[in-house]
Amino acid sequence: MDFFDRQDNARKNTGKLVLLYTLAVVGVVLSMNAVGLVLFVAGHSADKNKPSAAVTFDPAIFVLITIGTLVLIGLCMLYKIASLGGDGGKLAEELGGQLVSPQSTSEQDRRILNVVEEMAIASGVPVPRVYMLPDETINAFAAGLRPDNAVIGVTRGCVQQLSRDELQGVVAHEFSHILNGDMRLNLRLIGWNFGIMAVGIVGYYVLRFAPRQTSRSSKDGAGAVLAIFAFGIAMMIIGYVGFFFGQLIQAAVSRQREFLADASAVQFTRNPGGIGGALKKIGQLTSNAEKSGSPISGSAIANSHAAEASHLFFARPVGGFLANLMATHPPIIDRIKAIDASFAASLDPQSIQSAPQPRERAYGDVAVGFDQPGFSATSRASSSERVSEPKVQKRPRQLVESAGTTGPSMIARSQDLLGALPAVLQNAARDAYTARAAVLSLVVGKDAMLAQTQLQLVSDIDPPTAQLMAEYLSVTQQLQASLRLPLLDLCTPALRSMSPTQLNDFRRMARAVGEADRILTPFELALYKTIDHQLLREANHPSEVRLSSMSQVRKPAGVLLAALAERCDFDTAEAYESGLRVLSAGEMPVRRTTTDLRELGQALSLLRHASPPLKRRVIEAAAAVVACDNQLNVEEAELLRATCAALDVPLPPIVME
Repeated sequence: MDFFDRQDNARKNTGKLVLLYTLAVVGVVLSMNAVGLVLFVAGHSADKNKPSAAVTFDPAIFVLITIGTLVLIGLCMLYKIASLGGDGGKLAEELGGQLVSPQSTSEQDRRILNVVEEMAIASGVPVPRVYMLPDETINAFAAGLRPDNAVIGVTRGCVQQLSRDELQGVVAHEFSHILNGDMRLNLRLIGWNFGIMAVGIVGYYVLRFAPRQTSRSSKDGAGAVLAIFAFGIAMMIIGYVGFFFGQLIQAAVSRQREFLADASAVQFTRNPGGIGGALKKIGQLTSNAEKSGSPISGSAIANSHAAEASHLFFARPVGGFLANLMATHPPIIDRIKAIDASFAASLDPQSIQSAPQPRERAYGDVAVGFDQPGFSATSRASSSERVSEPKVQKRPRQLVESAGTTGPSMIARSQDLLGALPAVLQNAARDAYTARAAVLSLVVGKDAMLAQTQLQLVSDIDPPTAQLMAEYLSVTQQLQASLRLPLLDLCTPALRSMSPTQLNDFRRMARAVGEADRILTPFELALYKTIDHQLLREANHPSEVRLSSMSQVRKPAGVLLAALAERCDFDTAEAYESGLRVLSAGEMPVRRTTTDLRELGQALSLLRHASPPLKRRVIEAAAAVVACDNQLNVEEAELLRATCAALDVPLPPIVME
């Protein structure tokens, strides 16, 4: 099952869950109507002025109860989802997380940031923001609606107590949730459960205020107050029973996704000792806590919101009888055995062997491990020797199959790419102001007159940024092409901290510099889409599927293939036709003129909303264009990666060796 199959499967799972939750809502509505009917009949029977034969239930009461219940559930569900935000940051803050600044020099902060950066670049996912939770236990989570606005949260204990291999295994587990499309579903589950539970919450407040009304009521109104009291109790019971079954649905789905994420983490790192060691340490801490009579497990989160978000975490964050009954995670021993079949069913300290500590090598100011299968032992200081610019033999289908995955060679490649970045650019990537100057300097042409024009265009908007760009040019103009997208990815977390005014200025400067030479480069394409899809505040909404047939995709796909054919290192007409054959889109005229940037932008925006199977077909066609001769140079590889990024398809760096 490839990335597109997993995304399609996630959509189907969402549809099934919507059906299950719809049935739960229907059950709540029917129960509310049944309570209304019982109270009406009871109240009518208590009225001695009316004969029992006259008892009739007005259908309008059914309608009012139904509409009222649905409106309550719907509004509360939407409120909860909206309150969580689209990028996971609000949820992380609700859970007590503090944003780890990219500028932080703390050894622990740099350690987790380095691991997340490596994994992001290795998998082709924009570097997520990282939040640190204050808990001394071991846990982590991923949250967001899309890969390009995800956040990673880790506990302080996770960073302090795990070896680097183990920390990498935990981060790989969370990245699998990002790549498998679990995050969006997880946020929706929180909203759906809250909507159902809202009925019980309203019932609680009805009960809370009912006694006050009793003291003010006459004997004639005592029956009405009693009815209100009974209605409140019924609402609480119905709401919490509905929530209980919603939690059961959530738990059943979550347990299966956790097994898949564990397996994916092993696949990504080829190091079962990493994630296995982290699980064993959690198990040991929990076992020790149980022996000492402590209610706190090795993965507990001391936050009131942890229970509703339990399905997001790496390990179960809460305990208790109900948590065991509705466990969102399989037992720790079962997860360890799924990774290591030889593991004895014991969590005693003597039976647990932590993952071996790797050898260390320098990464900036922090030592990190590299001794894993497939990792190069070359030091970072000389890693630029591996970052070369040859052509590589690649078939289009190979390129597509690598989407949404990673592996040891790709992680090693990401480490080498990061290590090859000059220190001045690594430092610039940590601050929003210097990061945007560094990114813009990558767009400046090598022709002196063109460069002067581009710097002046920036100076007209923000003179200090133009000055910084001029300082970075001596470095960025010597930068290898394969390092440009990794630098952009590295800068993204800092760029997200810009104010709306700064972001607007950045967008204007990027357009002015990029359009000065009237040539769209792969990096410029990636930059524009990063600004539009990852940085703009209004772009935090999910890209819903709107195109589900080839007839809807044909025209924008033709524009994209034509633009790619004009920029690949091969005959334009033949490259375009090779893409059409894969797309099977029928007759399309070969476009030989330069594709308008606005037209290409509109085409990419439309294709973002294609269904996963159609998106796979489009990416296969794009790969067929840029790899028309079954070979890729760095420019073509980056052009394909930029295209995939614009379509929300994470494509890892292509190893050019």
